[in-house]
Amino acid sequence: MIFGVAGDLAAQKLLPALYNLACPGRLPESTRIVGFAQRERPIAGA
Repeated sequence: MIFGVAGDLAAQKLLPALYNLACPGRLPESTRIVGFAQRERPIAGA
């Protein structure tokens, strides 16, 4: 569970690290990642 997932730390460090673990199959298939934020995450390119 990630609190503040719309923040800079999540965007710059946490989400890329989780992605890099998930792509080569280093996370168990049953792993679920849930994020919570008080504000919306901006859409890239918008």
